[in-house]
Amino acid sequence: MKQLTYLDLSYNNLHGDILGAVRNLKDLSHLYLESLNLNSVLDVNYLFTLKNLEVLVLSYNNISFTKSFINSTTSKLAYLMLDSCNLIEFPQFIGYLSKLKWLDLPHNRIQGIIPRWIWNNSK
Repeated sequence: MKQLTYLDLSYNNLHGDILGAVRNLKDLSHLYLESLNLNSVLDVNYLFTLKNLEVLVLSYNNISFTKSFINSTTSKLAYLMLDSCNLIEFPQFIGYLSKLKWLDLPHNRIQGIIPRWIWNNSK
């Protein structure tokens, strides 16, 4: 499965370190993990080991992201869907995604002003 480019595990009842399990799939470009009932802090560094990842869907999970991360400016991530993830703030790594074209953040608990850093590298 190391040549796998598209993985959709959405709407299942999976448990454990799912992102850790897929980090060895180096050719993965599309990862769909919608509605898995995840309830955790996700290590952003796992995402950036997937150098070819262009689409990431984590919607309908109760998640937050680590605040410390490696350089993400080489990431190819262009589509990030975080609908209904119970987020209370903008994940900081978003400001470093230079290829980001689509950001989906509806139905979260984010309040206040959009931080300036979110516009750092994005188009």
